[in-house]
Amino acid sequence: MCITATTSAPSGTTFLVHLDGDSASLVLDGKEALALLSFIDDPKAHVGTATVLRAKGAFPLAQSCRQGSKNATVTGMTVFCSPTGYDLHANLDQDYHGRDDGQTPLLYTVPAETLREMLAATLDKRCLSDVLGAEQLRLYTEAIEEANSVYRLTDWSADENYIEFTRLVEYIDPYDETTWFAVEHQGPVEELTGYRDYDSADKAYETFVRELHDTGYPCEGETDVDGIEVTSPGDDCY
Repeated sequence: MCITATTSAPSGTTFLVHLDGDSASLVLDGKEALALLSFIDDPKAHVGTATVLRAKGAFPLAQSCRQGSKNATVTGMTVFCSPTGYDLHANLDQDYHGRDDGQTPLLYTVPAETLREMLAATLDKRCLSDVLGAEQLRLYTEAIEEANSVYRLTDWSADENYIEFTRLVEYIDPYDETTWFAVEHQGPVEELTGYRDYDSADKAYETFVRELHDTGYPCEGETDVDGIEVTSPGDDCY
C-alpha cells in the first residue's frame, strides 16, 4: 500500500490522498488541509491525540460474489498521532464491520515529515485567519511584522485615531522557513491569507481591495490600486 497526494483547483487547494488497494480516496479542501498541517505542527500535540477533518471520497465495501461490491461515502477523515507517525482512518456514512461510528480500521500510517512535506507542497494558498489557533496565528503575525517587507498598501483610515489597512507583504514561514506572501487586512474584520508566489498574492490583493471598494467602502487614506478613488472624511463615500 502507498500514499500519494496531488493538488488541484485554481482558486484554492484540493488535497487528494489516494490509498491503493481496497482502501479509500480522501479529498480535503484547502481549509481542511491547512487544519491538518496545523495539527501536525502543533507543539502541544502528543501521541494519542486525534483530529477529525471533513473529507469527500469513497471506500469499497466487501460484498458477496452475488451482490458484487459497492462503495461507502466518505464523510471525513480521522488522524491519530501515533509513535510511528499519523494513522489515517476514513469516516463513512454507514456502519462498517459492526462499528457504529462508521470509522474504518487503520488505512495507513504516514511518517510525520512525509505528511508535512506533501501538505506543504500542495498548499499554495493558506487561509491563515480561518483555521489557525490563536497561538499559531500569533507566530505568523509576528513573522510578518519581523519581515517588515510591505510591497503594496491601501490605507482605509481617515486619521491616526482609526487604523484600517490592506497590504501585501512578504514573510518567512515560522515552521518551515520558506518564503511566502500574504494579503493582510486589519480592521473590524481581520483576514490573513498566505500565497506561495508573489503573482498570486498580487492578484488577490487587487481583487480584495476592488471588491471591498465596490461595496461602497470608502478609502480615506491612500491606495496603489488604479481606479480606486480616495475620498476625504465627510465626502460621499459612494
